[in-house]
Amino acid sequence: MGRTLSVAQGAAGRNARRGERQEIVKPSEMISARPVAGRTLSLPAMKCYNLMLGVAQANNFADERYSISKKELRRSHKGNERLSTLLDELHSVVFMISGTLNGKPGLWRMSLLAPSFEEDGDEDTGNVHFRFPPELLSIIQHSEQWAILLSKAVIKFESLYALRLYEIGCLYINRQVPLLWLTPDELRRTMQVPKGAYSDWANLRRRVIDKAVAEINKLADFTVSVPEDKIRRRGRAVTKFMLLFAPKPDTASAVPAPVAADA
Repeated sequence: MGRTLSVAQGAAGRNARRGERQEIVKPSEMISARPVAGRTLSLPAMKCYNLMLGVAQANNFADERYSISKKELRRSHKGNERLSTLLDELHSVVFMISGTLNGKPGLWRMSLLAPSFEEDGDEDTGNVHFRFPPELLSIIQHSEQWAILLSKAVIKFESLYALRLYEIGCLYINRQVPLLWLTPDELRRTMQVPKGAYSDWANLRRRVIDKAVAEINKLADFTVSVPEDKIRRRGRAVTKFMLLFAPKPDTASAVPAPVAADA
């Protein structure tokens, strides 16, 4: 059993005592997963999936069918998106996820859900029954690094880039050195920016980084910054930059146990 599963058990216990799923544990392998064909999950579908993970962690991510009410999933999106459309999306988008087979490391290609069942009824009645592919469960159960997401923040994000950067921040905030160096191209891959979009640093900074940072700093229990003195340039071109994560003063004492080693 990996350390991620142990952390998930602790989060599930705290959630049970509170009477609500406040903490969602997500393994680093899933945060770093990449879509195969360039099409990634929409913001509502990503929120939906995180809520599903919160259900499964209460039973140690066992290989079984789980249930979540449509009413709870409905919290993951606003507007006219139909829940059935979001489920179709979760089944159809294929991701590459790091893992092992017969002791050899490599990449799995898989959708994030095994067959699911949506009960008849409107968007606020009935349940959705779902399970995860066994290969994905094995990755989760052997994972050694994790992020603890707060559901109250997850459901409030209005930008997909903000939610993705929030997950990354949750992965790094409890490390001994909570910072991440990236090149602009690495950020585009990490944030799953569409190919050809925001090709110059000014647009990438303004439309992706700064907007995501502003939303995280408002909703999360930590802050993100891009220190100007940590932006490296070759001529006028930015070659790499730093993302710095810091707990907010009133939450620092409530941060869960840190990851033992930095990646």
